[in-house]
Amino acid sequence: MAMVSVGVLGMAQSVGGTARLSAYQPVFELVRMVNALAEMDKVQGLAFDRNQAAALLAKLRPLSLRENLEPAQAAALRKELEALLTPAQSAWVREWLEQQEKMARMRLAQIKSDTKPSFYMFAVPGYLGMVPELQSGKPFNPFKKGPNAARLSNLIQSLEAR
Repeated sequence: MAMVSVGVLGMAQSVGGTARLSAYQPVFELVRMVNALAEMDKVQGLAFDRNQAAALLAKLRPLSLRENLEPAQAAALRKELEALLTPAQSAWVREWLEQQEKMARMRLAQIKSDTKPSFYMFAVPGYLGMVPELQSGKPFNPFKKGPNAARLSNLIQSLEAR
């Protein structure tokens, strides 16, 4: 499934930017993917079956345990998660992500600023709190704390119930 991809350069510039921030785009796309999976699992007829749940759990459980989530790891994991989806699930996820992007872009258009804020500030929960953490150069994993950790934990609990 081809994921819609947009840069974080605008936000990087508006907060004193770094190349590291823009390099972490695959991590933000993985956050969006996990959020989409959590939403899709609530949709009747698209929820994960037992085999999918077991495969997803094997991929998702270690995610919150990593101290640092590198962009290459995030990109590879996103592809692995996408490979576990049925065609109907893939279509739903793609549509959900596109809808979320459209809503974020509409909100961005309402901002009057000299700098170009990032699409991710509306598409990734807790994004603005992640920016300083990423720029500090310390290990970074958006699934260790905050709204993305809670969303991942809830998805794991839902999958474990199968």
